[in-house]
Amino acid sequence: MKRAAVNACPILSKAKKISSGKGSGNADSELNARILKEGSVKTKTFRKDDSVSLIQQDPVNDRAEHFCHFYGKDSPFSNFQPDKFVLDGVQYNCSEQYMMYQKAKLFNDEEEANNILKATDPFEMKRCGRRVKGFENDVWYKYCVGIVKKGVKAKFKQNPHLEKALIDTFPRILAEATPRGPLWGIGLGLSDPLIRNRNTWRGENWLGYLLTDVRNQIMEEKGMFSSVASGTQDADKGCN
Repeated sequence: MKRAAVNACPILSKAKKISSGKGSGNADSELNARILKEGSVKTKTFRKDDSVSLIQQDPVNDRAEHFCHFYGKDSPFSNFQPDKFVLDGVQYNCSEQYMMYQKAKLFNDEEEANNILKATDPFEMKRCGRRVKGFENDVWYKYCVGIVKKGVKAKFKQNPHLEKALIDTFPRILAEATPRGPLWGIGLGLSDPLIRNRNTWRGENWLGYLLTDVRNQIMEEKGMFSSVASGTQDADKGCN
């Protein structure tokens, strides 16, 4: 069943608009060969189109090698993963805390905002977020992707080991493999064979597409993209 328009991933929509003008069919055979051989394309400079082409290709051509699936707080890509970062003068111990705090602030619930900052367990932060007074889905959907993107980007830029792990996923699409994630994840667990193709996903993968976009932004800011890339090296850290 097709979800309502409000559930369409803004990050994915943006990625589809930045095409170099080529069709959205299968990723080029040279790229597929490199991914199959080494797991990913790794050099001092990279082609941004290698990532964009995977996002834009017809999902019928998806293969397991095109994705970096992750789940759980031990993954550097999870919002529950504990690493501190500072934004606007406030220190957070994970990106879930930032997300829930900003949710409470958006709806002017100072009580839950303070509770979220005091919490040390991501599950407690999420519970506090669910208690936010005056919450409206439509308002949250309007701002949540931008909020989470800002927090996630700060987390990776302020923690070099996490930033490296994120860059090491290039050019693959990140995908949060949680069966309980109809919006932020793919709606399927890591052991489910259906995770290998977007046509069989049961979730929108907002977090995964957001992380893919943040990774490409960070690499662009570091001057890591060029028009041509050559050579490879393995990089499967954090992916399943």
